[in-house]
Amino acid sequence: MRIGRLKMATLLFGNGTGLMPNQLNSPNVRPFRMPPQQHIRIALVYPRDFEKEAQRLANELEHGSSYSRRLYSGFERVFKTKLEIERHQISSLSLDYEEDAKKYIDIIDNIPPASDLIMLCIIPRTPKALANTPYYIVKKFLIKKRKQSQMVTADIIRDAYRFRMSLFPIAMQIFAKAGGVPYALSAPLGIADLKTLNLMIGVGLSKIRNLETGELSQYIGYANFFAAHGIWLFSEFFVEPYKGDEIRAREKLASAFERLILNSVKKIVEEEKARKNGDIERINLIIHYSGKQISTLEEEAVISASADLSVRLKRQVNVAILKVFTTTIYRIFDDASETFHIAAGTYVQIHPNVCLLSTMGFLPECRRIIGRGTPRPLLISIKSRGSEPLDLETLVYSVFAMARVNYAGLTLFTREPATTRYSRRIAYFLNRFNDETLLSDAREFLRRTLWFI
Repeated sequence: MRIGRLKMATLLFGNGTGLMPNQLNSPNVRPFRMPPQQHIRIALVYPRDFEKEAQRLANELEHGSSYSRRLYSGFERVFKTKLEIERHQISSLSLDYEEDAKKYIDIIDNIPPASDLIMLCIIPRTPKALANTPYYIVKKFLIKKRKQSQMVTADIIRDAYRFRMSLFPIAMQIFAKAGGVPYALSAPLGIADLKTLNLMIGVGLSKIRNLETGELSQYIGYANFFAAHGIWLFSEFFVEPYKGDEIRAREKLASAFERLILNSVKKIVEEEKARKNGDIERINLIIHYSGKQISTLEEEAVISASADLSVRLKRQVNVAILKVFTTTIYRIFDDASETFHIAAGTYVQIHPNVCLLSTMGFLPECRRIIGRGTPRPLLISIKSRGSEPLDLETLVYSVFAMARVNYAGLTLFTREPATTRYSRRIAYFLNRFNDETLLSDAREFLRRTLWFI
């Protein structure tokens, strides 16, 4: 058994490095990458019942937290981008979710279309398990209209503590959805070499059922591609109809995943070659997926895609597939610590290709405990292929570092890496939307935007 601790993953801003995302609150720190437009336009849509909440949200989002500017000092000060907010009020809400959703949709339909306009909707709190609520109905409508959206529940704005802690994350999500990159990872994942292309890929799978019969009708497979510094590049999707034969369906899914990886990586290589004006000799693919989403058949297909890539691109391709389990029976303790908390970034190799990794726990760099209660480690199973495979510590570090990428919060770490977390979010939304035509209606929008954060 081998025990080690990974180095702390620091963040890269537009003009320096740091430890915390909220360092953007400093006037001297710039986001890593600015959005394509010089200002961000918001259409704030809210019911008459939420007039006070709308006023508070618009004012504090633009000018900063009324509680303390140290928490959030205002959109332009933090993100160095102007924010323009226009308000659109709908009539009072009823207890009929679908009727209420229609009120939002009717007024949104009358807002003059603009590609850079983000819809900020104040909605009532509703049960997550229900799919016919304003949250899901309006969000799906906006996706089909190829419009970015940010949903905020009225109860968060009413709760003084929750609102002041949510204001910065809401603003950061808006900035990211407008095409900006708040921060990146300061150290690249994989091998830092001008002749090497390192890519992180998070893959996932959703099942869509027929609305009338409730029977399985199609699978939607997807992959999120990240550059070596943890920057999300794009998502890619495929649809595979289900025709009653599970074994045949799984074989077709495996082939579809193989094509998706092949075509996407080939496109990235061509773009990188043109951008760098030089050749790429080696490609490292680090693929993460949640343990329950992909079968062994699809896993082997993704591995075989790397061999095909090597032949087609005439380059060395190394691939590592990391199966990440968030639910395990294991716990890790440090008996030399007063609180028994293990240091965040500690990994325990319990098998040549299996590790436990604590993404939460005690952080010596700032002497604080990240997370509540006893940290639950991730269980990571690794398969590698290629003539020069990446070492185990480099691969486990990719999970640890990607747990720092979270544009929806200000915590030092999230328990799960963005690679699998994004896939889980996409699966969650697709299952709630349960729409067989969503991809055909808005494929390019779904590919190129962070609609799911």
